[in-house]
Amino acid sequence: MQRQTQDVDGHSPSAVLYQGLDKLGRFLAFDRQVLRFFAVWQDPMDPMHEKRYFKVLFYLADGTMEIQPEYKVNDGHYKYPNLLARQLLPRGGLLPGKADLPSFRDMDCYVAEDLQVGSEIEVLGRRLRLFDCDGFTRDYYAARLGIVQPPSVPTESPAPAPLVQPLPPHNGFGSPEDSLRSCLHLVPRRPCPSHPGPDDRPLRYLVRLNSERPHDLARRFVLSYQTRFGFCTITELGRRNSGREGGRFFGPRLIEKPDSDPMQPQPEYYGPADFAIGSTVVAAGCHFIVVGADLYVYKYVSERKGDFQEELIENLADYMRKEGLLRRDSE
Repeated sequence: MQRQTQDVDGHSPSAVLYQGLDKLGRFLAFDRQVLRFFAVWQDPMDPMHEKRYFKVLFYLADGTMEIQPEYKVNDGHYKYPNLLARQLLPRGGLLPGKADLPSFRDMDCYVAEDLQVGSEIEVLGRRLRLFDCDGFTRDYYAARLGIVQPPSVPTESPAPAPLVQPLPPHNGFGSPEDSLRSCLHLVPRRPCPSHPGPDDRPLRYLVRLNSERPHDLARRFVLSYQTRFGFCTITELGRRNSGREGGRFFGPRLIEKPDSDPMQPQPEYYGPADFAIGSTVVAAGCHFIVVGADLYVYKYVSERKGDFQEELIENLADYMRKEGLLRRDSE
C-alpha cells in the first residue's frame, strides 16, 4: 500500500506529531515508545550466502536508531552487542566523523516514515531489508501516521529436497540385513537381540525334511515363527538311539522365499500365510514340509481373517479336526 508522506500542510506525519514539542516535551510524550522492525542482510561476498538477522529499533522520543544482531546457538559468529549504537542514522548509512559532529543533526537522517516492511535501509555499507515488525509498531503507524504496514515478507528460501541415497543391491554374501548394516555404518554393528514381549507368543509348526535319504525321513523339526520381527527358528527334536542330538538347526533369522530376488534390498520373506499344512519351506538349503501345527496357530489365524485367505483357515481347521484338537477346544 502506498504510504502517506505528507499532510495537508506539506509536513510529514511525524513532524506534525512533534509540532510544539521541545526536547523535554518529546521525551515526556514518547519515552519508552520504540518501533521495532526485523531485518535480514545477506552478504554478497559470502560464498555460503548466509543470511544475518537484526532488530531495528527506532526511538520515538528523539528519532535515534539502534540495530542489534540476532544470534543462534552455535552459529559460528562472535556475539557483538550492536551493529549500530543508539544514534541518528543518516540516509546512505555513512556516519560522520568527529569533525562533523556539530552538524550531525543537520544531516538528512532516517525518520519513522522511511521504515516500512519490504523496504531497505543502508547501514555502514550494508543494505538491510525489513521483513516484519511487531504489533505495537503496526498499531502506531496505522493510528498516528495513517500508514498500514504490509504483511510479513518470507525470508527463508525453500529447503532443497533431501538427497536420497539408494541402497545397493545385495551382493549375495550373508543375509540382506548384514549387507544393509555395512551400508549404514562404517563398522557394521551387531544386531540388537530381540526379546519377545508378553503378547509375542511364537507360532509353532511341525516340519519334516523332504529328502530321499532314508535316515532323514524319521527326523522331525519344530519351526517357530516370531510374530513381532518375523524371525524363524528351526529346532530338531531329539530321538533316542537315532545317532543325532536334538537342538537348534537354523536361526533365528528371516527366511527369504526361493522365488524372491536375493539381490534386492528388500526381498520377500516367509510368513504365517505361507505355512499351510502340506506346504514346503526352503531354509538353509533344505526343503521342509509342514506336517502339523499347534492349536494357537489356528486361533491366531482365525482371529485375523482379514490378513489371511479363507483357504489357509480351512486348511488349519481340517488338520485340527483330524487331530481332535478343535473339538476338545470347543467343548
